Amino acid sequence: MAREVHHLSSRSLSETVIRKGRIATGVLLFLLGGSACGQTNSLVLSSGSAVAGASVSLELSLNASASPSGLQWTFSYPGDVTSIQIFPGPALTAADKTLLWSNRAGSIVCLASGINANGIGNGVIAVATITLAPLVTSPAITLGIENVGGVTADGSATLISGTSGVISVQGLVRPTRPPNSSPPRSIRLKPS
Repeated sequence: MAREVHHLSSRSLSETVIRKGRIATGVLLFLLGGSACGQTNSLVLSSGSAVAGASVSLELSLNASASPSGLQWTFSYPGDVTSIQIFPGPALTAADKTLLWSNRAGSIVCLASGINANGIGNGVIAVATITLAPLVTSPAITLGIENVGGVTADGSATLISGTSGVISVQGLVRPTRPPNSSPPRSIRLKPS
């Protein structure tokens, strides 16, 4: 019986080596995120500028080696942003996909999908119109693109990175004291 356990034909041995080689290659490519093949998949948010209280539109673009059939990502934003409206871009429209989103405090989770297996091509997948608060505290507002994921037509996950965008706030005026004024004084009251 020990002979049967250790006996492998040359064909079954080569099949085992090939199978293990494919698994090892697949694991290596997964761990490297496609960089071993010189390929990177990314969602990139453009940058722009606006004055406090105004709106600016930023484009979210897909750059992928293989077209995913569905995408998910999260916009994260600070308190200097009062609202974000998201519209499908031409790449989603061309693939006949629907854009859905869910608002949370400080973030919006987005899902681009459809009842078809069409791949989403490279290009603008969404346009975000961001409205800034009337009193902005920072000269640069970062909008994060996080928790990005893609799926192919066969249901396989696709690794996709996210690149944040920045809104430069124009005309930001920080309150200052007049040049010859002294800082406020504290007053001590005595109990009577």
